[in-house]
Amino acid sequence: MKKILGLLFLLFTAIQTFEAQTTGSALGRGFLSLHAHDSNIIAVIDSNITRVLPLDSLSLPEGNHHIIVMREREWNGMLADTTVTLEPRQAVILDVPEKYEYTILSSPPEAAITIGRTKTGETPFQFTTTRTMSAPVTISAMGYEPLTLEAPLQSINVVHLREEGELAPPLILPNTYIRDEGTAVYVSLTAAVVAGTISAIAKRRADGFSDTYSATGEASARASAKRYDVIAGVSLFVTEVSFGALTYYLLLQ
Repeated sequence: MKKILGLLFLLFTAIQTFEAQTTGSALGRGFLSLHAHDSNIIAVIDSNITRVLPLDSLSLPEGNHHIIVMREREWNGMLADTTVTLEPRQAVILDVPEKYEYTILSSPPEAAITIGRTKTGETPFQFTTTRTMSAPVTISAMGYEPLTLEAPLQSINVVHLREEGELAPPLILPNTYIRDEGTAVYVSLTAAVVAGTISAIAKRRADGFSDTYSATGEASARASAKRYDVIAGVSLFVTEVSFGALTYYLLLQ
C-alpha cells in the first residue's frame, strides 16, 4: 500500500512539474512579425534564425533579440540592424522601411559632395535614404568646375569634372543638326494637306468626265478625264512625299 501511495505521489509531482514547465514556457514567449516593402528580403534573428519576409507571429523567448534585415541577393543590401524586446504573450510588429542606395564616383577622386547645402563627404561616396533623392547633389574639387546632379538621381553616378577654363567636350551631333524643325514640319504638313485635297478633287472630276465619255462618246470628255487623272496622280505622289518628310522632321524632334 505504501508503494502504491509513493508511486501516486511521484506521478502527481511529475504532472505538476510538467504543467508548470508548460505554463512557464507559454508565458515566457512573445511573437515577432516583420514586414518589408521590397521583395527578396530575409531576416537573420539572433545570428541563427533565418526567415524570408513577410514574417508573421514567430514565437520567440521573451527578452532582447538582435535582428538584421537585408536583401537576399545583394552583398551590401542592409535594410535594418536593430534589437527588439519581446514581452510574454506580447506581439511586436517591425515594419522595415524601403531604402534607396546611391553611389557617386568622380574623376578626379576625393571630390567634395554637397547634398542641398550640406557638405556630406568625398567621392567615392555611398549613402542610403528611405525615399528617392529630391535634393540636388553638387560635386566639386579644387581647380575644377563644380557639377550639380539634379533629381532624379541614378543608383550609380560617374562624373568627370572639367578643369577650370577647360572647354566642354563637343557633342556627337553638331549644333547645326540638332535644331528646331518646326517650320519644316508645318510646311510638310501644309503641302500634304493641299496636295491631298487637289488629288481628291482632280480624281472626282476625272471620274465625272469618264462617265460623260461613256454616255456620249465625246472625245473632249475623254481627253479631260485623262488630264485630270494625271493631275490626281501627280498630286497623290506629292502627298506621299510630303507625309514622308513630315515623319522625318517629327522624328528629329
